[in-house]
Amino acid sequence: FRYEPPDDFIDLPATLADGQPATATATVNLLPPLAPASIAMEDQRSDGATVVVTGVTLPAPGFVALHADEDGVPGVILGVSDLLAAGTSDDVALVLERPLETTQAVFAVAYVDRDGDGVAGLTDADSLDDVAQGPDGGPARATAVVTVVHVAPTVLEVEDQEGDGTVVTVASVTLPAA
Repeated sequence: FRYEPPDDFIDLPATLADGQPATATATVNLLPPLAPASIAMEDQRSDGATVVVTGVTLPAPGFVALHADEDGVPGVILGVSDLLAAGTSDDVALVLERPLETTQAVFAVAYVDRDGDGVAGLTDADSLDDVAQGPDGGPARATAVVTVVHVAPTVLEVEDQEGDGTVVTVASVTLPAA
């Protein structure tokens, strides 16, 4: 569409009552960019309470969230990192709010703190925080299998004994359920 003013159209600036030109000032706040971002996570062993994201690159400050795998897509949020600076962060440890009980696939997803409040508003419908975009324009996410290894509580009981120091007799061992 192209507008063509009539030939007798006169383009005059808007003026105030005193004849001065009318002016206005506007401030436009742009949201931080969502791209480019990337994330990497490797299969790992964990006690189920903590996982490590190998690396994440964010275009602006943001977060990494660990999601359960629900039929091949990110599901419920298991844990969220502290606020990460723009750029690359390596070996990001996430303490899970919902610990893993069994070995399972998970998704690590990068998010940008678009409202700048430093708080991950990932489940808040009013939050501007959004999924960061990878090089292909899709969500910046990675998947890995976390093998849960239960290491506690383990109880080992040994009674007082005499010997030559080469043999110890263990009275009982209690291991965590598999």
